[in-house]
Amino acid sequence: MNRREFICGSALAAAGLIVKPLDTMAFPTVFPHGTTIYKPEKCFNGFTVFGTEVESEGTVLINMNGKVVRQWKDICQAEHPAKLLKGGYLAGTKRSEPSKKGRIWGNEHSTDFVVVDWNGKVVRNIPKAGMHHDYQFHGSPVDYHAPDMPVANWKGKILILSHKIVKNS
Repeated sequence: MNRREFICGSALAAAGLIVKPLDTMAFPTVFPHGTTIYKPEKCFNGFTVFGTEVESEGTVLINMNGKVVRQWKDICQAEHPAKLLKGGYLAGTKRSEPSKKGRIWGNEHSTDFVVVDWNGKVVRNIPKAGMHHDYQFHGSPVDYHAPDMPVANWKGKILILSHKIVKNS
């Protein structure tokens, strides 16, 4: 191979990369939805709770096949994690108005911290809690129902990660 053939070949390869860059990257452009591979005998079967990225969809509970078991549309709308507690209770944030997304303790624009029952009825509310992304119930190291750990009393103390504006004087 002489220099001219090398330069021509390199130029053609570069042009090919520019014209079809995705084909040369070797990653899929279409992703499957739902459970791709599910082998019950190899899994620790259970449920998954997560907040959706679509604000109007709130929090969903899915089974191992990816089917929605329960949905709470007004809890943890995209910005905060929800946690499922023993007895079907769900802890997380709730907006008193759609525009209230704040994360500052006591601020009028902040979200409320709530515990709701299975049907979405609020059983505990801490208004304007401004929760950022984490909270712990007193007495529980994990904050969600774990079979071998005592479940925290959601009626007791709660440590909430929030912000507070402090002005220098």
